[in-house]
Amino acid sequence: GRVQLRLKIEPGRVTGQWRLKDADAWSDAGPCPFEVEGSRRFGLLTQNGSAGEVRWVRFDQFALTDLTKSP
Repeated sequence: GRVQLRLKIEPGRVTGQWRLKDADAWSDAGPCPFEVEGSRRFGLLTQNGSAGEVRWVRFDQFALTDLTKSP
């Protein structure tokens, strides 16, 4: 299946969010502190599952969007 992911950036923190369909509301996966100064980098970590099982994930339709300018 597919899942939509986004990182919501607010002063002092970033929150990972997810939803299954465009019509669904965003659900929080969890926040963490976010320092605005210096260079910033983001990563998407995919893990969990059985140790002996091959696990792959594919990301597509990746975009950086300023949500404050959304209609």
